[in-house]
Amino acid sequence: MVSFFFFQAEDGIRDAQESRGLGDVYKRQILEAYYPGQLGGDAIVNTLLGLNNPGGKTPVTWYPATILDRSMDDMELNSGDGLTHLYYQGEVLWPFGHGLSYTTFSYGWGSSSDPNPTSPHEMALHPGVEYRCNVTNTGPVAGDAVVLGFVTSSDPNFPRQKLFDFERVSLQPGQSKAVLLTVLAEHLSVVDEQGQRWLRPARFNVRVGDVIAPAERSFELIGEAQLLEDLGRFF
Repeated sequence: MVSFFFFQAEDGIRDAQESRGLGDVYKRQILEAYYPGQLGGDAIVNTLLGLNNPGGKTPVTWYPATILDRSMDDMELNSGDGLTHLYYQGEVLWPFGHGLSYTTFSYGWGSSSDPNPTSPHEMALHPGVEYRCNVTNTGPVAGDAVVLGFVTSSDPNFPRQKLFDFERVSLQPGQSKAVLLTVLAEHLSVVDEQGQRWLRPARFNVRVGDVIAPAERSFELIGEAQLLEDLGRFF
């Protein structure tokens, strides 16, 4: 069973956090442990006391109670307000990829000499476009940053967003690291009703960092649509 731990920090917990230099970081928190295992209790206590700095991100979208108004028979991901972070258009309690830390991070673009392909054909032949993101620990304690890469598209058939890459890095206070995230042609493509994967001309927006304050950059593919592969035999 998935374990949920809901708590409001009491004075003893806040005192322990302050002794670690954390201050009164979060007065009210929810710690999601999922499958904590045999040593889960120790890990949870250490996290509450500030001896461990959590860095995980939620792998699901946390919907509001209104999601129960949706028919249980409707399992189409893109019908109505949609389902999952790929298609859900409504307000959420916590978005896919959200997670708190006892420290803070900033994200910015690093230099890159690799130009973006300019057409679907060029992108289909490209080994992958690398985006360099500089992440800095701007808080008082060491922590792990999970750098997420999302892409959106002006193509009306494209999902609301796609996660194309991610990397977790450990940073001391004030330390910075460069992270490379790679966009492949498949990440920019859509599969039609015949099971064919197409890379179509569109404007794409790339976001890297976290889901709260990412760094953003756009590029455009122009020209004829490119068939990447025929998946119809699997449908």
